[in-house]
Amino acid sequence: MVTDTARTAAPAPRPNGEDHDDEPNIIRSVN
Repeated sequence: MVTDTARTAAPAPRPNGEDHDDEPNIIRSVN
């Protein structure tokens, strides 16, 4: 289940370029 969620939240939006903005934001917050 966790792998399915991470897969759709990473590989899907990543290539799209839409989540690309959200991804760095989340990583920045965690950092």
